[in-house]
Amino acid sequence: MEPPYVEYDAHRQPLDYVPLQLGPAIYDDNGDLVWGGSSKVNNRNTFDFRAFQIDGQDYLSYMVSPRRWTGDEHQSGARIVLDATFSEVSRLTEDASENFNCHEFSVRENGQRSLHFFSMINNSDVSAMDWTGTGIAPVVYDCFRQVNLTSKVEDFVWCPQDHGVQLTEATIQTPGQMGKPGDPWDFFHSNSIDKFDNGDFIISARHVSTIYRIHGSSGAIVWRLGGKFSDFHMDFNFSAQHHAIIHSENATTVILSLFDNAAENEGRQSPTDSVSSAKMVALHLDTEPKTAKLLQVWYRPDGQVTPARGSASVLPNGNMLIGWSTEGYMSEHTATGDLVLEARFSAANYATYRALKFNLTSNPIESPVIESFVTQVHGGTGARSTTAMYASWNGATEVASWKFYGSHSANSGFLLLDQVNKTGFETSLVYDGAWTYTYAEAISLTGAVLRRTATKSTGAAAAQSSDHLDTTGPRAGSRRRQQVDHMSVVIVASMSLGVLLALLYKKVLRCVHLPLIIERCMGDSENQVRLLSDTDSIKGQ
Repeated sequence: MEPPYVEYDAHRQPLDYVPLQLGPAIYDDNGDLVWGGSSKVNNRNTFDFRAFQIDGQDYLSYMVSPRRWTGDEHQSGARIVLDATFSEVSRLTEDASENFNCHEFSVRENGQRSLHFFSMINNSDVSAMDWTGTGIAPVVYDCFRQVNLTSKVEDFVWCPQDHGVQLTEATIQTPGQMGKPGDPWDFFHSNSIDKFDNGDFIISARHVSTIYRIHGSSGAIVWRLGGKFSDFHMDFNFSAQHHAIIHSENATTVILSLFDNAAENEGRQSPTDSVSSAKMVALHLDTEPKTAKLLQVWYRPDGQVTPARGSASVLPNGNMLIGWSTEGYMSEHTATGDLVLEARFSAANYATYRALKFNLTSNPIESPVIESFVTQVHGGTGARSTTAMYASWNGATEVASWKFYGSHSANSGFLLLDQVNKTGFETSLVYDGAWTYTYAEAISLTGAVLRRTATKSTGAAAAQSSDHLDTTGPRAGSRRRQQVDHMSVVIVASMSLGVLLALLYKKVLRCVHLPLIIERCMGDSENQVRLLSDTDSIKGQ
């Protein structure tokens, strides 16, 4: 089964704002939560959350940024691979002499290799734009490496200072110009890597507003697109960009997509457009000079600028999925530019780094859970008891419905109360009678039992329960109440109130998740897993 899903890495400030809403999460095309991974990462910034396959099997990968809180694993940062049960199967950590870089972690070549950035801070000759009076200042160099995932040994590494990139290529101001002369100068700021079929690499560097093609053996710069020293005559511009992706190549032409921020969030360079966009461009290599032509542009639907983060990816049906970052805002467009989907988080203080879309089939190692409790309902005929039940299975993609069972004994006498179609992350049933014990079964589309929850006590006394419902007679004597909405939807309508209510209703709610609001959904939206992912790295955009 290939259901439509969305995955997000929520990014927010400050880190302790709300419980269990920071980290990787999977949503479906309706905006419903499928998997909440905040507890897995201890409510921590998570980056570049994506899906991929090895030998036809689904996997997930992400990065966690350096943090040293109680309970944090991988406190210096780590790149992690999960299988379709959400179990960790591989991990890469950084050398102690390097600074963790959270902009890219992609597993390739059927799981044989991965690509990621790392950062070095070196004292460098800055005499060409000296702001220290000594001609020497600390400079951040973003390098990348290719790693053999079997041996965990790198088989290619590239750093800009070793391959002809000059500090004068920077399009941002120096720390001296920004009034912070003691800060390291993040002059390059790499944020995406892709790879050509012949082994060459392409990287995007935001603070030089340049996309580089890197020779796959020597590391030499083959060409520059954009920036101060572009090798192409261009009929478009871009700046402070993200997510440069190769779509096709032949002997004379390369087709690329990129996310054009057109602005920078700290005021270190002038904007090049009044609205951010995604662009598809053709690079013609057989002309002199080389030429770059704009094929299509998709502007941000609300007319705003995304000054930090962002992504643009082409889906299998030809649509363009764009992550605008702020509030997790994303949109999907046809190849000709028609808008078919908009979505964003319900909380303005969250953001994402990339929005990606994949198919995903999972079978979580974590078991499904049920929460149930008995309440008194008052009406014209007096008070009566009802049992409210909430079932969920964190990460399960194959559940079509839930069967709810009740009994007054923990070990026997369970009756099927009702079968309810799955609705969102948590499916609920309110049923007449004070049932003492409950459990639920997760049912597939074919009717198979996928897994069952543990038996849950409602806290009701068995003797009291029997006064309200005759469990020995036919089911016609009982009535199923209407389904109730998942309470967390109400709770997060007010983020500050949500913290309080999560404590008050902790027996009811398994978790408090961040709703994804689908603002527009037309029939042409690609029906796949959508991974809306990643926060930006701790050093910036």
